[in-house]
Amino acid sequence: MTLSLLKRAASLACALVLSAALSATPAHAQDQGVQIEEQYSLSASGSITYRLKIVDLTKTITLDTCNSLSQVIEWSEVHFNAAPAASNCQIATEYTRDKNPYVGTDEKGNFVFAAKSIQLSDLNITFPAGTSLTEHEFHFSADTGQLSQMSPGGRVSDSVKGFITWKDDVPQIVGVAGTIETAEDFRTTNRVEYQGIAPVELPTGLEDIPARPSTTSTPVTPATGALPYRGDRETCSCPSSKLLIPSMVILIISIAILARSARKRSRPSSPPPLPSPGLGQ
Repeated sequence: MTLSLLKRAASLACALVLSAALSATPAHAQDQGVQIEEQYSLSASGSITYRLKIVDLTKTITLDTCNSLSQVIEWSEVHFNAAPAASNCQIATEYTRDKNPYVGTDEKGNFVFAAKSIQLSDLNITFPAGTSLTEHEFHFSADTGQLSQMSPGGRVSDSVKGFITWKDDVPQIVGVAGTIETAEDFRTTNRVEYQGIAPVELPTGLEDIPARPSTTSTPVTPATGALPYRGDRETCSCPSSKLLIPSMVILIISIAILARSARKRSRPSSPPPLPSPGLGQ
């Protein structure tokens, strides 16, 4: 009897796990696409650094593809990694001269910034049918900057001064205006066509950014390496833990009930009372 109950418990366990697996959406189905992250960092010297990271979960992008993207210019730093879960292409370009396609500054540190956000079609890569842009983040940071206007939809960081993020619904053209506290080596810059990249017009309809209260803080130094990105993690097609945990709780309770029932059934019953000896014996 105990063996039969254990078999029933094992069957129940398999059924619960299979149910959770079938009801969960596989991670590879959710993540089958491309993730793009962009960041423009304006320093106190007036130079601007552009970083682009592409996480290709279809693994269509190769090293050659990464190096041939139009965002790569003569002195760009390109890093490529073919991870098991995705192809990662990272590009970093610093503009230190008095001209660039993205930001213009004057002698007082006032600046205007405008750039076109990257879409899948801008990469000129033939991805598998059905591939979409599953995540898109666009960041702008101004070292020691006081931001005054930005494109709608951006979120100004509460913890990092001069840092804005647009996520998923990124405007086609992103614009920012403000002022930086200039460093000793500051030089003015002009927004002009440079290295085959043409500047875009500053978009209309910028939103005012409330002035931050004056605080003493340590300026954030832009990272010299590639941006950290969630797409570096390994993806898993395992069932969701939110579904497995309740199933396992039910399984444990069911096994406990079956085991208790087995003990009751296997316990020997009390022997019948002995007959009383006859009076004549």
